[in-house]
Amino acid sequence: MSQGINVGQYDQPAPAADTFCLSASEGERFLQIISQTSRIKRHYDLFQLLQGEVQYFIPHQILIAAWGDFHGPNLQLDVISAIPGVRTGRLNGCNVDSLLKGLYLRWLAHGRWPVLLDNAASEKLPHSACNCALHRSLRGMGSVLVHGIHNARDATDSLYLTANAGSIVKEVNVQRFPFLIDPVIAQIDAGFRRVAGLKSQLITTNVASTSRLPVLSAREEEIITWVSQGRTNVEISKILAISSFTVKNHVQRIIKKLGAANRTEAAAKYRHRDRQLQRKSAGSVAAVFAE
Repeated sequence: MSQGINVGQYDQPAPAADTFCLSASEGERFLQIISQTSRIKRHYDLFQLLQGEVQYFIPHQILIAAWGDFHGPNLQLDVISAIPGVRTGRLNGCNVDSLLKGLYLRWLAHGRWPVLLDNAASEKLPHSACNCALHRSLRGMGSVLVHGIHNARDATDSLYLTANAGSIVKEVNVQRFPFLIDPVIAQIDAGFRRVAGLKSQLITTNVASTSRLPVLSAREEEIITWVSQGRTNVEISKILAISSFTVKNHVQRIIKKLGAANRTEAAAKYRHRDRQLQRKSAGSVAAVFAE
């Protein structure tokens, strides 16, 4: 799946927060979203939430929620759409991890601020040769919005991708758009946390089979990923909004955990570890389809 996405006109520093204010109509719509979110008890309630006033702020035909391990094989997904066949339970082993992980890194690099990929802004939307219902539908989408929620208590992220056949934002709302959708995504995230994730047919790696591999924390996985891309401590500190001293301490712990002599060797061992995980995951998939 392609991750060669060009930076568009929406990848710009956000305006000052004090420029944001809901109109009376927007305020009423947002209150309806809050009310509906508080009543969510089942997955179908999420579908109704996304088909309601959320469509005013974020028009879309597909929403993909992702959470868990963005640097390993066990990323958790949930797909909600009115398009036939585009469902969590119909993924049938289709791998959308590479798309989501690439967009996740871009979201981090953008300061965890909304990223909009819009054909109207000459963006090249991600695509895949896969012919499943989800990928066929994504190829027909004109705009993709990527935003998420960071949980500061346990340093985890949840990512949300919405795709729309037309443009998601009108030109007159470009400057206000990030401030409009940020609280809406927060409500969507709150809604998802009220129900258990649906089970897809994606095959995940048996945790026990990888127990002998070095275990890194979510933050360490995040940092070693950037180290593997040749980023310096200072660059990583700016991306993650933490001090370079903190990054340095994390890197030292990573080097120790991986039994490496330096950051270069640690990055090499991390890539080897990922290849091991991928081979184990591929073997699990082959075994299932051979039965």
